[in-house]
Amino acid sequence: MTTMSFLQPLRSTRAYSTRTFASPQSAKFLASAGSPASIPKLDGLPEVIVTGRANSGKSTLLNVLLGKNDMFHTSSKAGRTTTLNFVQVGPSPEIGHLVLVDAPGYGARGRPEWGEVFDHYLQTREQLKRVYILFNAKHPLNEYDHQMLEHLSSLLIDSDGNQRWTLQQL
Repeated sequence: MTTMSFLQPLRSTRAYSTRTFASPQSAKFLASAGSPASIPKLDGLPEVIVTGRANSGKSTLLNVLLGKNDMFHTSSKAGRTTTLNFVQVGPSPEIGHLVLVDAPGYGARGRPEWGEVFDHYLQTREQLKRVYILFNAKHPLNEYDHQMLEHLSSLLIDSDGNQRWTLQQL
C-alpha cells in the first residue's frame, strides 16, 4: 500500500467533515422528543446519537463540534437534558448530511422515562448509524457505565443477527 492510497480515506473523511461542519450556520434544530410517540419522522438522513452519564459533557461536546454555544442546552447541574434533541447538520440548513441526536444522561441523576425513550429510539430507528458513549476521563467507569455498555451491547445485534448500528466510546 502506498502512502497516497493510505491517506485517501483520511482525506475524504476530512473533506466530508469540512463540508458538513463548515460553519455554525450549518446546523438546524429539528425537534425534541420526550416520549416514544414524539420521536420525529425525518427524511432518512443518517443519524448519530451521543449518550453518557448525566453531566459528562455531551451537550457541550456537540455545541463545540457545531461551533455554537446554544444549539444544545448546557448546565453545570446534571439532568438538564430531558429529551432526545435532533439537529440537522450539513453545508447549509437546507442541505443536511446527517442528524445529531443529544440524549439525556444516565446514572444516579437519570430518569427511567428517559431510558424508555432512548431504548425505543435505539430499537426502532432505521436511520441510526452510530452510538457514541461519552466518558469523563477524570473519573473511572462506574457501575452505571458498565451497565450502559452491557445494555448497548445487548441491543447492537437484532433478532435476525444483523448489526443495527456501531458503538464508539469517546
